Amino acid sequence: MFRLRPRRWSRIVQRFTFHIPAGDLCDFAWSAPTKVTTKAIIFGNPSDPRREIDHIRYEAVNINEDTGLRVVEDDRFTVTFTLASLQDKDVGLYWHLTTPDGKRVKVSAGQFIVDPRSGLYLKQTPHIDPGFADVVCTVLGGHPAG
Repeated sequence: MFRLRPRRWSRIVQRFTFHIPAGDLCDFAWSAPTKVTTKAIIFGNPSDPRREIDHIRYEAVNINEDTGLRVVEDDRFTVTFTLASLQDKDVGLYWHLTTPDGKRVKVSAGQFIVDPRSGLYLKQTPHIDPGFADVVCTVLGGHPAG
């Protein structure tokens, strides 16, 4: 049996801060200093990979700018893309939110399989949490905008 061997390993660290005014995401101004670390394993030609596995750590401090309330986010998940199936499979801990002193606020894990061409979810863990605004705005004491 033919097996692809990893051709390239890479580590990418990105730092940025989100600033979103009240009414666009939540009913309060929201910000989040963020760090995303991706460890990528590429199989096949790096410019045209047959398969890629990305181990991602997403770290952020979500802040309600109106009240100062904060929750720390430390999510870890793996994204696998395979050219043959044209699907992204995302598995991991999507919500791991704690207060700055370490009290657990929200934990959620699961799996998504997405068609990257259409963005449609082909499969997902039942009862997985709703969208970003539904979770973050609520744990920060507000509501999603709109």
